[in-house]
Amino acid sequence: MRTMHAQRGMSIWLWLFVLAVVGYTIMMGVRLAPWYFEAMSVKKIVEDVAQEYRGKDVSKQQIWSTLAKRLDINQIDGVGRENFKLLRQGKQKLIVIQYDIQQHLVGNLDALMHFKFSAPLSGPSSE
Repeated sequence: MRTMHAQRGMSIWLWLFVLAVVGYTIMMGVRLAPWYFEAMSVKKIVEDVAQEYRGKDVSKQQIWSTLAKRLDINQIDGVGRENFKLLRQGKQKLIVIQYDIQQHLVGNLDALMHFKFSAPLSGPSSE
């Protein structure tokens, strides 16, 4: 006769719990991953525009115009002019994009993602 002590493995309830946790984690990844991929695109755009104008005297309007075109090409709608700043830190000028994304997960649970990217405009040009 087998005893309870000799049995090994998980019960059906523990398996269901593990599957629920794994399923919820996958669901969160599926819902949040697109926003992180979009954020990587925004970061790349900010860095490319900063590289393009590095060492050049350009206005805030010119920089925003270039950023807006590239954001539009990449179909990024969550970043607007209100999220764009041109800051000066000492002798250095920075392009800064800062924005938040709120994504509904399940029930009354939402995820809030905060993104902030900056790239220097001052310094030697890439030419």
